[in-house]
Amino acid sequence: MCGIFGFWLKRELNELDIKNGKKCTSYLNHRGPDGIGFNYIKDKGLFIGHTRLSILDLSVNATQPMMKHNMIISFNGEIYNYLELKKFLITKGYSFFSESDTEVLLSSFDYWGLDAVKKFDGMFAIALYRNKRLYLISDNFLEKPLYYSQSRTGIYFSSEPQNLVFLLKLKKKIHNINTFISLGFYENGKTGYESLDSLPQSSIIEFSSDGKKKMRKYWEIPLFNNPTNKNLKNQFLDEFTETLITSIKRRLRSDVNVGLFLSSGLDSTLIATLLKFELKKDIDTFTFSFPGTYDESIEVEQFCKYLKLNNKLFKPQKLNSFDEKLLLQIFSYPNDNSTSISIKRMCNKIKKNYKVMLSGIGGDELTLGYNKYQFIKKYDFLYRNSTFTNFLINSLNLTKIKGKKIDLFKYYFGGNDSWKLIALKNGNSLKKHKKDFDNINLKINSNSKNFLIKLFEFDVHQTLPYSYLSAIDRGSMNESVEIRSPFLNKKLFQKINEINPSFLVSNQKIIFRRILERYLPAKLIKNQKKGFIKPVNTYSKGNLKLKKELKVYYNDFINETDYNSSKILSRLNLINTFFD
Repeated sequence: MCGIFGFWLKRELNELDIKNGKKCTSYLNHRGPDGIGFNYIKDKGLFIGHTRLSILDLSVNATQPMMKHNMIISFNGEIYNYLELKKFLITKGYSFFSESDTEVLLSSFDYWGLDAVKKFDGMFAIALYRNKRLYLISDNFLEKPLYYSQSRTGIYFSSEPQNLVFLLKLKKKIHNINTFISLGFYENGKTGYESLDSLPQSSIIEFSSDGKKKMRKYWEIPLFNNPTNKNLKNQFLDEFTETLITSIKRRLRSDVNVGLFLSSGLDSTLIATLLKFELKKDIDTFTFSFPGTYDESIEVEQFCKYLKLNNKLFKPQKLNSFDEKLLLQIFSYPNDNSTSISIKRMCNKIKKNYKVMLSGIGGDELTLGYNKYQFIKKYDFLYRNSTFTNFLINSLNLTKIKGKKIDLFKYYFGGNDSWKLIALKNGNSLKKHKKDFDNINLKINSNSKNFLIKLFEFDVHQTLPYSYLSAIDRGSMNESVEIRSPFLNKKLFQKINEINPSFLVSNQKIIFRRILERYLPAKLIKNQKKGFIKPVNTYSKGNLKLKKELKVYYNDFINETDYNSSKILSRLNLINTFFD
């Protein structure tokens, strides 16, 4: 795990370019404190930098940027199946000078070309200079972000945006404020800066020397298009379990210590269980438990005692107010996912002894495990038959029938798909401002008539990469720690598509439960996850110099105390602070 930075100019490099390149690369030292490297070709205008967090092959042989087969690579991430790829490549006559996955990448690109990326099981952001072309490549789920900016002078890229903002003097840009208030993040990799974007998932962007750009997707997350099973069979469970065990085993590959972030939820519990019983690993576990309703310590203690696992519990004495300045420091642009703060603090506690941690992130996306999916299933008829639903709402408006249930019915079901998604995410908090939000068009690309699939598509293509995974990456790498997720595995998402999504939603997390029943007593298989998050508690309500676009909302939320209204208020404060 590392930090990458570079640029490809339309002119030769001068000494100032090289100086700026080295300086901007050094800004990523927190992502890679174990080494820093540069490769530049003056007459071609190419500069590639790298900061290294040593995890596989700790020797200098694995130093980056790395050159081989007339290619240069700067790589951030891990290729978990590199040993299998290396074994195959050796049979084809390739030899290796290191034990790193980086060198396997270069030989893979030499043998398979760019199609090699389809063979990788891993998380990665790659900058590859090959055949007078620059390629920027993202992983299947966008676990590892890569930001880029294209200007008249050339192409610039980085693992984090702050050095690009500094170097290019990028101006802040107010995108659709109501969309950010609705979501807490920018869609499609927008950042709040002009001409600065994040690569999409599973994408390859090719740049030629004249600045021409080509982008292509090499894989799509399947959307339950042709499920073949309406229930679970033992054969499916066996195959799913074996795939998951392989995914966990590969994510243990490391030349440094590996631990597990453990909550009382089914996701991390399943990982720990398979580690213990199938892989025979007594891995150290770490839990961050908040007081009150967020305290998971009793459940975790019971589970670890049964499995005889060592657990370190961190319990803060109080909840802090929403810290917009720290979030802006972590992300460099508006993003309200305060899980990043929890991850940062956890990693700060363990980083002296651990560089690599496993996590259960992605388990809810894999199994359709979120409660909002159950809500959609419950009202499936209304979501599927929008013409009838809108007719009914219009009839209620004409008769002026009133009542709390009628109002909620209109609130949740009256509007386009974007509004229905926004309502589900924010609860009743936007009831006073629905007219300002029901004309938003979110990036819902699915052609399915099933609203459940539309929401799943949005979650895996927007919320997962640009909120959840971004928070995991930025929080952990801020403290020089790598987090790996066994559930973010292409084969697992392909396998789950054999099951009817309606069955999965009606039987929440049934696959994980059925697997756990093979190993654990029923009392240790919990019904509900409490959440591995930093909860929103208090909010600084001091005198703020508000942007005029935000004043219309601020007073309606400042005195509200419910969770969703607090989130809206935090987003208002976050974006106001960013543009201050």
